[in-house]
Amino acid sequence: RQGEVVLLTDVSDFYEMQEWMNREKRMTALGEMTARMAHQLRTPLSTALLYMSQIQDPRLETGDRNRVAGKVTAQLKDIENLVVGMLSFVRGCQQVETEVSAEQLLADLDRVVRPQVDAHRGKLTISNAAGGNTIRGNREALLSALVNLVENAIQHSVEPVVCVSASIIGDEVDFVVSDNGEGVPAGIADQIFDPFFTTRGEGNGMGLAIVALTAREYGGDVTLADTDTGATFHFRVKRDRSRHASWQSAAAAAETIKEVTA
Repeated sequence: RQGEVVLLTDVSDFYEMQEWMNREKRMTALGEMTARMAHQLRTPLSTALLYMSQIQDPRLETGDRNRVAGKVTAQLKDIENLVVGMLSFVRGCQQVETEVSAEQLLADLDRVVRPQVDAHRGKLTISNAAGGNTIRGNREALLSALVNLVENAIQHSVEPVVCVSASIIGDEVDFVVSDNGEGVPAGIADQIFDPFFTTRGEGNGMGLAIVALTAREYGGDVTLADTDTGATFHFRVKRDRSRHASWQSAAAAAETIKEVTA
């Protein structure tokens, strides 16, 4: 009988390293999800607080007080919808999709961000050249992306002048947001859409990252246009993303986040 050679390899370190990497992956996903939710909640919450300060003004007439109270309720409903949507995303549930008109999105955007612009002594102009064309998608996700673009403009301008427009280019809706700020330095233009990248000490670097993620989920993209002054962003989304394969990236992202709750 010939001798046998048995090789034993201790792979415990390998499996320990693999477990550590999986844990780090889950923690990273959890951190990104938390930062994304916090960023999305900040604007409607700040707007609601601004309206609440108006309600407390004793000089406010009853009719005006009721009108402002209605605006506070609308902001709180936006917060509720964002929380419900994020929890559904974590559970892997498909987001509720409807036919959302560009006109309605711009009207909702005006309602959410105008108090913020006014608080910074700024000016907001919104125009719609997209007519009654609609986008098949989730209203809260699309609105959140537009809010983030406007909020970015406000944060980089002393007295912001923000212009928002919508138009149709082929099978896409092109939303354009421009401002009168200092613009984006050429050296960081390729990084501004990266999660957690920020040039502001109090920023969390999630605003433009959320915009980029949403654009990809809808088969489009977001780009920074070359301008002499300020910054101009083009946020393009497919009117019907079911015709585009990019929905798979959203499904893959959902699977990654689901690991957090595993």
